[in-house]
Amino acid sequence: MKGTVKQRGNTWTYIMDIVRDPITGKRRQKTKGGFSRKKDAQAALRKIQSELDEDRFIEPSKESFSSYMEFWFTSHYQKRIKETTASSRKYLMDKHLIRENPFANKPLSKITTEDIDAFYNLKLDEEYSTSTIRKLHQLLNQAFGQAVKWKKISFNPVINADPPSVKKEEMKIWSFDEIESFLNQCKGERHYLTFLLAIYTGMRKGELLGLKWSDIDFGKKSIRIQRSLSHIPIKDIVYQRRKRKNQNGKSRFLISLSRN
Repeated sequence: MKGTVKQRGNTWTYIMDIVRDPITGKRRQKTKGGFSRKKDAQAALRKIQSELDEDRFIEPSKESFSSYMEFWFTSHYQKRIKETTASSRKYLMDKHLIRENPFANKPLSKITTEDIDAFYNLKLDEEYSTSTIRKLHQLLNQAFGQAVKWKKISFNPVINADPPSVKKEEMKIWSFDEIESFLNQCKGERHYLTFLLAIYTGMRKGELLGLKWSDIDFGKKSIRIQRSLSHIPIKDIVYQRRKRKNQNGKSRFLISLSRN
C-alpha cells in the first residue's frame, strides 16, 4: 500500500492509499495531520501500513447507531430467531434503543462503554425492570459484535459494560381456598373453562388459546398440546407448532385430566 508524509505549514500529515472503490475504481485514502514532527507522522503511517498488511485495519463507520441497528435487525438478526421473539425484540429496539436512547443518532464508531453504562442507568432511573435492561444488553452485545465481524468498528463497547443483575421476585401462588373462591366467582362467565384448564393443567396462555376440539380425547381424559397461538402485529394471529421435549428427548405434549 502506498503512503506518504507531507509538511503542511508547521505540522506534518500522512496520506495512505487504503483500497480502490470496487464500483468507481477511485482510490480511497486515509489522511491524518497535526503531527508536530515528521517522524511522528511516519510512525503513524507505518502503523496503518502494518494493520493493512495483517488485515487488521478498520476504517470506522460513519453511519449512525439507529441506522445500523435497523439494518442489522432486518437483514441479519430477525432471520435467525422465531417470529414471536423477533416481534418482541423489535418493540424493545424501536422504543428503547432508537426512540428513547441518548446516543441513537451518534456515529456507531463513536459509542463508548461509558455511553452504554449511562444508558443502563437511565433505564434504571426510569424504573424499567432489570430483566428488560438485560434483554437490551443482549441486543446491544449481539449488534455490536456483528459490527465488529463486519469490520464497521474495531471493538465491541458492550463487552466491558456493566448491566444490572436480574432481580428475581418471589412467586406468589394462590392457596386451594383462593383457587376455589376464584372459580366460584367465575362460574357462568365466558372464560370459566379457560381459567379452569389453566389452573389444573398448567398450560400457558398461548397453548390454551391454540387448543382445538381434536386435541381432546374424552375417552382417555387427556389433552394433546399441538400448537400455540401467538400475536404478531404485522401478521395478527399466528399458530406455532410446539417443539418442547422432556429430559428423555420425547415430546411433552400430553396432559392427563384424570383425577386420583
